[in-house]
Amino acid sequence: MKSIQTEVNGNGANHDNQESKQPSSSTITQSREGKRNTTASSMTKTTKLWLVIFTSIRLFLVLNIGIPNGLSFYLNNTAWKSALVDPLYTLRHLREGQSLLNLYTITSSGGGTFDTAYTGRLFHLPPMILALFQPILFLESTYVQNVCFGLLLMMVDLAIAFCLYDIGCKVLVYVKHDDVFLWERDLEKKMHFTIHPKRAWLFGGTEFMSSSSSSEKEKQEGKNTEGQLEEMNEINTISSNKVSNKTPDPPAHDNQHKPKEDDIPDPIMSIHDLPQMCALVYYCNPIPILASCGNESFSFQNICYLFLLLALRESMFWKEDIFSVEECQNDKENNDSNNNGEIQKEQQQQSVVNCDGDDSKQIRGHASTAAFYLALASYMEIFPCVYIIPIALLLRSGVKNEQGKKQAMIACIAFFILWSICLQFLSASLVGSKNWPVVMMKTYGYSHGFVDSSPNLGLLWYFFIQTFGRFRLYYIIVFAGLPYIFISPICARLHRYPFEMSTAFAFLWVLHKPVPTIYDVFITFTLVLLSPRSVIRMGNACLVAVVSLIVPIVLFIMDYWMWLETGVGNANYMFFQCLAFNGFYATILLEFVVASLQRDKTLRLTEKETK
Repeated sequence: MKSIQTEVNGNGANHDNQESKQPSSSTITQSREGKRNTTASSMTKTTKLWLVIFTSIRLFLVLNIGIPNGLSFYLNNTAWKSALVDPLYTLRHLREGQSLLNLYTITSSGGGTFDTAYTGRLFHLPPMILALFQPILFLESTYVQNVCFGLLLMMVDLAIAFCLYDIGCKVLVYVKHDDVFLWERDLEKKMHFTIHPKRAWLFGGTEFMSSSSSSEKEKQEGKNTEGQLEEMNEINTISSNKVSNKTPDPPAHDNQHKPKEDDIPDPIMSIHDLPQMCALVYYCNPIPILASCGNESFSFQNICYLFLLLALRESMFWKEDIFSVEECQNDKENNDSNNNGEIQKEQQQQSVVNCDGDDSKQIRGHASTAAFYLALASYMEIFPCVYIIPIALLLRSGVKNEQGKKQAMIACIAFFILWSICLQFLSASLVGSKNWPVVMMKTYGYSHGFVDSSPNLGLLWYFFIQTFGRFRLYYIIVFAGLPYIFISPICARLHRYPFEMSTAFAFLWVLHKPVPTIYDVFITFTLVLLSPRSVIRMGNACLVAVVSLIVPIVLFIMDYWMWLETGVGNANYMFFQCLAFNGFYATILLEFVVASLQRDKTLRLTEKETK
């Protein structure tokens, strides 16, 4: 036994000498994190180059320069556009409303100037949208209108790309004030390998793997051979068990199933590269390009998503640019230890009060701005109003004291109601107070009432074709209120993760939307990439659904052409493809929500075991 102990002590001394020559694991990880934070805080030259290249490609499409006639014919095909864009948010629909304004005279009873656009059942956009786009619609040349509208949508897409990059940096990089992230990161270091996500290597093992596995990997680099490490660990466990007479923790049979560091694959990319990748995936993908610039419809449905992303970005202000109350108090304590004068103490107390005042003012300002962007998105569609919950939770996370958290949430909700009332008041001034209720029914009631629904990737257009007229009102109420039923369960389970909650809301809205498009599906996939800790827990069914999603989309376009253009097919062919599309998409939504719940469950279990 003495020989064993002397051998252990000798090996331990040699190992200590070797470790003294090398930098510690903490310094290595800190230096790596510092380099990653500096590289992720600003776009690389390669990313900027790709943005410039695809901006030039968009310019060629907008200006219609060098595009063959055959390619232009396929891009403007009605079958392709039915799956790509929503016909309600197109330049063609705006021209219909403007033509109605020019055709009819202003009614004397309403007192407004835009009420004639809602004559009949042709125009269904809110009046402020038509008023804002009127300067472009007043241009005489149709080509100039297309160019101006295409340039505007190109700028909107570029702004969305930068918003995705900024949100990704704030969610994944700037986590200095995020208590939930720090809580999760500390628990991941203590998490047992049996409940650790198996796909943690996708975005870099050092970011998601527990401290035990990462520290062992760094220690192995400083030792001579792996055999000596295993022998030393066995000898240490035997000697410690004989001295303490306790069972080893974790058990030996668990250690046999523990994955070795050499068996872990190389990461696909670092977690700090995800913001740039999301920006490039959105802006350089052909789906957003064709939706906004690649056809004559010029869909502006991306404007609603821009307002939503701006609201989320504004609610994350505290992750990079604001000093919390706790930091002000820490500064006060440090100054108290150095200076003990009464005058200096009074100045420090005043500085803390000023910090609290500046903090509350900044919170009100950001809450007002975030609520304004959300009110604009909710003005275009009703469902984005549910995003007030994750936005209020994000604003709440930026405050340390409980009273400030309540004030932040109340301020956000109050500003949202105020801005929404102001927007509706402006709409009433445009169409007249008497005509305002009728206009609201023709705008918001049109989309949620499933009136004149054309064939699309959803299921409700086919359902209401087959429904008897006397049951129509009942099913309108059921299907219009169906997505709102899932709001409270998602909020109850994902209240710790507001961004994942907003991503689940986006999935939920596309699944129950009257006219879902490929663009809606694509932007939700982009948001999923900004939740890597949920992605690494998603199962194989999600991968199968993502790969299989392209099949019903292609067959839907083909069946649309066969039924409505050539007259060979029928509506049942299209319905089967829509059913498969929604089934695959619902599978992805279910996998994402389940993965987020597993993430929260493992963290709670680890927290319970460590207490």
